[in-house]
Amino acid sequence: YKSLDDEGLYRWFSEAIECTGANPGQFVLYHIPGMTQVELSVELVSRLAAQFPGVITGVKDSSGNWSHTERLIKERGALTVFVGHEGQLERGMRAGASGAIAGSANILPEVIKAIVHDDNEEPNLPLLIDELLKHPIIPAVKALIAYRLDSPAWLSVRPPLTQLASKHISSLGERLDALFPTDAHRIR
Repeated sequence: YKSLDDEGLYRWFSEAIECTGANPGQFVLYHIPGMTQVELSVELVSRLAAQFPGVITGVKDSSGNWSHTERLIKERGALTVFVGHEGQLERGMRAGASGAIAGSANILPEVIKAIVHDDNEEPNLPLLIDELLKHPIIPAVKALIAYRLDSPAWLSVRPPLTQLASKHISSLGERLDALFPTDAHRIR
């Protein structure tokens, strides 16, 4: 379903949560409209959090829409807000985000950790994210893990996904090495 309004989404989430028994700390909402084609408005997130206090404990915003992420951070109440779009991670942390749930942490864990915990800036991270987003994200991340670890087993993906072509793996790997030299950024 697409083009859903907040009321319909509210009822759907409410029923889904109630069916689970609504245990404390059980739910982190995931706003990823690029994949779901469904927007979770700040008003909807706030309404659900108020209806299910302690059950819905956070929201991950992977929308890439800074004004939405910023509003979630400012209006979060007791919710934790995780930045899911690494291109906005530094700005999100400066604005008060709780942290990140980031696919690139699988490739560059020390870089993500330094941004989240040490307020470091990394101007090359958005450049790498731009390259990753030119491909299906899960196969692209797995390709870079395989590349850095020299472990082809990481190329495996489950249907309906397919692994990246060798030429794309090579170009992504070369870009990764140019932005984050191997000696400084090894996967451990």
